[in-house]
Amino acid sequence: MNSNFFDYTSVPVTGTVGTPTDSDMSLIRKQALADVAPEEVFVFSVRASDQAYDSFHSRMDDSTLRNYAEDYLEGRSLLRNHEPTQIMGRSYNGEYKNGSTLASLYVVRGIKTSDIAADDYITGVRTGIFKDVSVRFHGGTQVCELCENEILSRACTHLPGKVYEIAGKERKATYGIYDARAAELSHVWKGSNSNAVSLKAAQLRALGKLDDKEIAQYNRLYGGNLRADMERVDVISILAEDLKTDESYLLRAMKIYKEVNLPYWERKDYSEEEREKAKKSGHTLPGTDAFPINNAKDVENAKHDVGRTKHDKAKVVSYINKMASEYGVSKIGEDK
Repeated sequence: MNSNFFDYTSVPVTGTVGTPTDSDMSLIRKQALADVAPEEVFVFSVRASDQAYDSFHSRMDDSTLRNYAEDYLEGRSLLRNHEPTQIMGRSYNGEYKNGSTLASLYVVRGIKTSDIAADDYITGVRTGIFKDVSVRFHGGTQVCELCENEILSRACTHLPGKVYEIAGKERKATYGIYDARAAELSHVWKGSNSNAVSLKAAQLRALGKLDDKEIAQYNRLYGGNLRADMERVDVISILAEDLKTDESYLLRAMKIYKEVNLPYWERKDYSEEEREKAKKSGHTLPGTDAFPINNAKDVENAKHDVGRTKHDKAKVVSYINKMASEYGVSKIGEDK
């Protein structure tokens, strides 16, 4: 389950750069399993996050920034583009200062732990090629600053970035992120914090609270695409329910986000009986249990899921078109 959100910042490298000090080495050795010599490592510091609003109209509360500092002191992976296979180094210190979280990071020289060698990565940091950073965070709450409700709750009807008239004054919807924790830190190509905004837009769209003009504006401003599977009322409407369990609302929201991106036959509303019926009838992709088809609705769902399949696409299309003919519906690429 992906229960993480992202907090991006465009910042210059700050503080110590290059050779670590004795105090740096004392902290780095707490992260290492064996002794490390100062000449083996390159260190640098970044402002990982602050209280400024980002391009998606969110800001980190003081509680989150202080948590980040604790987490980076404890040690978190330094990645590229949030890819688990792109480990470049590790944090060894964190500090909360004047409304910002500073993270100190180290990279071991002369090794290659990803598709870029550590020495090349160090050159990129020194020359400013690697500049924008992003915190993958989890937990906490995301609260609308207009209505003070959780942004993904039914009580909140505001889309971040949209301007509303409140008490005779125009106010832009923004949200704060409280008491979240840092999972890692990454260098990224561009900063933004879109996850919660995308979820909220999909929720409002499913509830009929975003008109076509506003949807177009959302897609234009944020580079989004409110896909059909994100507009399924039977799934997204769950986001509009008040949370009645002890589980974090955001964790539940991300479970739902994952659910709508599953193949149709793996979703909760597709029963084991339906899968078995299709299998016994020979109405699955040959040689697999994928794309079970029992009726015209299944054909339409299968057509919708072609783009995400890991199976041979030509074979999938051929199979679905065969099922489309059997159930009297249009084939892929046809209009009927």
